[in-house]
This record gives sequence, C-alpha cells and structure tokens, in this order.
Amino acid sequence: MPVGIDSKLPLAYDNTDKFYGLTKTLQQNYQQSIKMLLLTSPGERIMLANYGVGLKNFLFENTPESAIIERIYEQVRLFLPKISIISLDVRRGSIHWRQILMETQINSQLN
Repeated sequence: MPVGIDSKLPLAYDNTDKFYGLTKTLQQNYQQSIKMLLLTSPGERIMLANYGVGLKNFLFENTPESAIIERIYEQVRLFLPKISIISLDVRRGSIHWRQILMETQINSQLN
C-alpha cells in the first residue's frame, strides 16, 4: 500500500504510488500548499470563498507590492497556520510590469 501525506498536484499516474503521486515529506506538502494558496483566486475554491491570494489577478492590475505582500501574509496566517513567513520580497519585473517576482523564506512548525 502506498504511503504518503497527501496527493501530489497535478494528479498524474505514478508507478511507485500506483494510482497517483503522493507527497512524501512535510516540506513537499507545505510547498504544495503554499503554491495552491498563491495561485488560487478568492471565490475559486468551493466552500471557502475567501481562500486564495489570487496572484494571477495582480498581474493585470497596477497594485502596489505592499498590498500583495499584505495579502500573502493574511492568507498564510488564516489558512496555513503552521507556516510562518520569515522574509518575503515581491517586486514587479524590470522588463515588463505584468511580471511579478517573488522570493520567500518560510518556517514550519511540527505539531
């Protein structure tokens, strides 16, 4: 029987785990959770209308980087309480303003 923490997204057949891939470590699971939180737009997730940063929405708006950072901190605090952000840098791309560059350092708690 395959052993893992959660399904690896996007779902794809995996010979090792038989049906689909599984995240094997908490680090993999946290990375996947953060990615899902960043890319999900508010209102997109069923039964959790406020879930998601909606990073794609910021690509076409002239939103200040400080507002994006505030949104990320708020969403991580609400939906990923075991993860704390140590540092977060968000800036517009130098070549094209619709590009968002992000660098982050996180810490996770094991409970």
